[in-house]
Amino acid sequence: MNAIKRFKDKLKNISIPMDEVFTSPCLLSYLRTLLSVPCSRIKVSVPGLAFLRKGDDSIAYTDHSKIFLNPCHKAVEEWCESDRAKKLSVLIGILLHEYGHIRFTDAEAHLKAVNAIEQKGELFPKVREDANPELYETQRDVEIFLEEHKETRPTCANIWHDLWNCLEDGYIEEALYLSDISGILIDGLNFARYCQRKHTQPLSEMLKRAPETEDPAELASFNYSVARNLILSYVKYGTIKCDFDNDDEMNSEAMNWFNTVRKDVARSLKKWRGTDRLDATNVVFLKLWPLISLYLEKKASEASSAEYSPEVSDSDGSGSSSSSIPHAAPPSAPKKTISKPEGMDDSEKTEADKCRDDVDEKMDDAFGSDDDSDESSDETKDSAEDSGKDSDADKDDSSDSGDESSVSGESGSSSEKDETTTEEPDIDLEALERAMESVHKEMVTEAAEDAVNEDIESEIAEDTAKALKGCSMHKDIAKRIIRIGRPSPAMKELYAKTCGETETIAKTMARKIAKELKKKQSDERLPLTGLISGTKFDATRLVNNDYRYFKKNEMPAIDKSMALCILVDESGSMGFGPRMASARSAALALYLFARECNIPCAVVGHSEQFDGAKAMELRSYADYDNPDKDDKYRILNLQRRENNRDGAAILSCGQRLISRQERTKMMIVISDGAPLAEAYSGPSARNDTKASVATLRKNGVIVFGAAIGDDKEDVHQIYGNGFIDITNLSTMPEQLLQLVKRFVR
Repeated sequence: MNAIKRFKDKLKNISIPMDEVFTSPCLLSYLRTLLSVPCSRIKVSVPGLAFLRKGDDSIAYTDHSKIFLNPCHKAVEEWCESDRAKKLSVLIGILLHEYGHIRFTDAEAHLKAVNAIEQKGELFPKVREDANPELYETQRDVEIFLEEHKETRPTCANIWHDLWNCLEDGYIEEALYLSDISGILIDGLNFARYCQRKHTQPLSEMLKRAPETEDPAELASFNYSVARNLILSYVKYGTIKCDFDNDDEMNSEAMNWFNTVRKDVARSLKKWRGTDRLDATNVVFLKLWPLISLYLEKKASEASSAEYSPEVSDSDGSGSSSSSIPHAAPPSAPKKTISKPEGMDDSEKTEADKCRDDVDEKMDDAFGSDDDSDESSDETKDSAEDSGKDSDADKDDSSDSGDESSVSGESGSSSEKDETTTEEPDIDLEALERAMESVHKEMVTEAAEDAVNEDIESEIAEDTAKALKGCSMHKDIAKRIIRIGRPSPAMKELYAKTCGETETIAKTMARKIAKELKKKQSDERLPLTGLISGTKFDATRLVNNDYRYFKKNEMPAIDKSMALCILVDESGSMGFGPRMASARSAALALYLFARECNIPCAVVGHSEQFDGAKAMELRSYADYDNPDKDDKYRILNLQRRENNRDGAAILSCGQRLISRQERTKMMIVISDGAPLAEAYSGPSARNDTKASVATLRKNGVIVFGAAIGDDKEDVHQIYGNGFIDITNLSTMPEQLLQLVKRFVR
């Protein structure tokens, strides 16, 4: 059955569950396409994408070259309520967040800071004594502690990293809004932020989980966790979920600690240099050191270096998503110049600024304003330089605009009010549904193509068994038929970059040979006479008095007249010199030539394992009528392997060619002319190969041998005068033309 018809039949019987759609390479490809737009604008490569395994604790993270997403995370499922369009929007928003880290985070500076704590027990950059004497003394306390308790350095580095990442999350999202990114990407970020914030625990709920203990370390751990969650909410959304009129909340220990670093956190959003945000992190870390040190002291006393883990869920409701970047970036993290995001110096206040001002006003009313301490907290004295306006994040982010101020600032506002007054941002659900339908259709298509490819494998196996039946020299060998799988995006990119010249040669070959084939066909055309209409008047029909006075000539189309098989030797000896590179280019050129002329074409590689198993392997890189149109990319996978049993491979592929209905059947064998396998070598192997070639020729198959450089003599011995030299690919069109003129009838 024709592959196209089989493909259409299989399409009718395939159904893909939605869970599989959200973990499919097709969806990754769609997400990669979305990212390609902002990446192309700044002329950088699109980062790699991958899905995390179901059950992984992380929602997403990046190693600064690749982004890892978890569409099956329980938080994502909860946010989307089984709505696939909303789930896609959340996934896009998380993707953009991680892209923000790649684009705006100074990975090299962050790595230095983490390594400084882990390896030296000190902060980077260091607080200067003349900038802030108080924090300088605290810094000395940190260094002394980490010198005395070196086993706590990894845990301390993780705590520092987590604080840094909270501030960084706020900064990179604001920078994204100021960038040139728009459309479905920004809509996704809006919706992801809305979902995260909606599921953030209010302070009242977090306080209910306070441990019933007087252990200072446990209480410190709890208060740090709550304060950290307030920091994340404040830096990302400009708000915190609390009741400013509730004395229990406002007088809580965690709220006091949050208020201690609140203005330092706000100032971190103004710092577009990565090293300046390290400074800001160090300020917050040092101010929270009394809590952190108690926890580390307990760890030291227990002689344990277990990682610190907050006891309260993250403020964004995402579990571990707040830690978007691993504990330590890879040593190979690229050094890059961090540019200032456009719009950072705008003077107009944004909605986020207004929300943050509202929170600040309420906090100042509750705790009193301390302007002097605010000024002294910036140890680098760079506030004037970095005092540009906060970003336009929430001007474009409908999840944090409008009702946002009522959430955090008005007297008596509660967490319940927050849940009801925050409006869901507008997203183009129809566009997202279309995208999901497209991805689903692509997956169904690929599943049908895979099914057809399995059929192709089975057909080749059947033909191989038939061809070698009764052949004593090959009776004991096993056969492995392998249909090369779907080409990767990287392979397609490689093709686009390297195969332009090969395509040109193929078109030249097609132009020359198609003309010759049509000429040969026209010489054999059959006149049809006795027609009531046609292209020519036939006067000889007048005597019949049947009013049938016309005739025309029937000319078969090229695609019905010829089939071509290209058989490539993938033995180890093909790896010497330019052999395999020449073979790969020639196979691709011949395949493309066939495509240009609508000639059904198969490309098969053959080898045999060198393990005593006598297993011949046939790899199908292209088939005569495959529906996915990706065979040209598969051909680039041709490579040297182990042994070669040429005679068996020629008979196997020849049998499939013989069974086809085309009038002209042609096989081109690309080889070094040196068959070699277990108990198959020397003159006997060459004679067997010659016999296989002779068998095909007796059955009407035109067999050519393609030689590379010094292999011409060996190939000539086996294939006679029917061979071409493919060392120089540019000469192949003319050589093949001459063979067509000589052998094709």
